[in-house]
Amino acid sequence: MNKFFVLRSVAPTTVSVLAAALTLVFVLLVAPSVCTPDNPPDTDRRQGIDWTASVADSLPISHFVEWAEAAADEYAGISFLVGERYWQEENDPAQACIWWRKAAEMGHAAAQERLGSAYLAGMGVEANPQEGFRWLLRAAELGDVDAQCFVSECYLFGKIVEQSDAKCVYWLSKAEAQGSEWAAERLRKMGASY
Repeated sequence: MNKFFVLRSVAPTTVSVLAAALTLVFVLLVAPSVCTPDNPPDTDRRQGIDWTASVADSLPISHFVEWAEAAADEYAGISFLVGERYWQEENDPAQACIWWRKAAEMGHAAAQERLGSAYLAGMGVEANPQEGFRWLLRAAELGDVDAQCFVSECYLFGKIVEQSDAKCVYWLSKAEAQGSEWAAERLRKMGASY
């Protein structure tokens, strides 16, 4: 049984907004005070934010945005989630990019990857390959596997940046080390062709 069944079945708007607000209070105020050396604040907050986001996921987008705006300035992950909702459920790339930018500027790697990809494709923002690469590189440096693969492709084909097999292999190796089968396959193919 879904643990959020009760929230979804009884007055969803009121109960969900209240639950999200109470959870946010817990994440911001209570969770930091119960941290121990074995449970550092970042871990505790991250778990709280994940739980809060799962509750908020049941909200209509308008209520979700209201809830998220209160926390988005401090928590990049929440801004990222709002962007994901706009992208996936509302089919509104422009709004998704606005929220991803907020998260990306706070150092959220997945948001940087999404924003970079949006700039490359010109979806939700005006196409700007150099700006796209800049965001993808930032995400790759933070360890985002998808961004590492995108950056490797940019170097392999010399699109946007100067072609460099060495930099391509460097980023593919980083992605492969994190378990990317695509990067491992690309490295095998490159090894066979050189």
